[in-house]
Formats: sequence, structure tokens, C-alpha cells
Amino acid sequence: RDAAQEIRAIEPPEELAANWAALADGAEPIAGTLQDITAAGFTVLTEAPPAAGRLVRVEIDPPNETIHPTRIAGKVTWSSATEGRAKGFGLQVLHFLSSADEQRYQDLLLARPPAR
Repeated sequence: RDAAQEIRAIEPPEELAANWAALADGAEPIAGTLQDITAAGFTVLTEAPPAAGRLVRVEIDPPNETIHPTRIAGKVTWSSATEGRAKGFGLQVLHFLSSADEQRYQDLLLARPPAR
């Protein structure tokens, strides 16, 4: 299934219910580097950060190709595309698309160095 179908197939968290269809329809791939990962969210360094306040679906590709990506619905808390600064955005984790995604995220937290 594609990203929009996956998002529509799960029960949205209450704080996202009104925007759930827009989140599903707006799912687009963004390539970047994960940084400062915490239980609440993380930073993504990327050349084309989405606008602050936007709801996005993020897939974290594992270093091991035999493991599925971790799929997360979240809210962009800040975005920086300022010339001369690192481009990226902060993501607040709002929902995992499955319990397996949540477990993979927990595993990622344990494997990464703590946020600065």
C-alpha cells in the first residue's frame, strides 16, 4: 500500500483527527539525515524542509536493509531554510503507524547517542 492508504487505514489520534486526510494526501518523501533523536521527536537535516506547523509522515530507513522502515506521523515544530545555516526541521512525534513502528523507534533510541 502507498503512504496515503496506510495513514487512512489507522485510527487517528484525537489531536490529528480533523487533519488526518490532509496528512495522508500530503505524504511526500523527504531525504535527510536524522539528528538529536529523543522519545518526543528529532531533527532532520534536509535541503527542502517542510513549513513549520505542517503534518507530515516520515519514514526512517534502517541501516540494515532487511528491517522495515519506521513510519511516523508528526508535526513540524520548526523549519530552517535560511541561507548559510543548516537546513532542516524539527519533528514532534505524534503517532506511529503500527506497534512494530513504535518498537523500531524505541530500538533506534537505544542505539543512538543521546541528544545534545
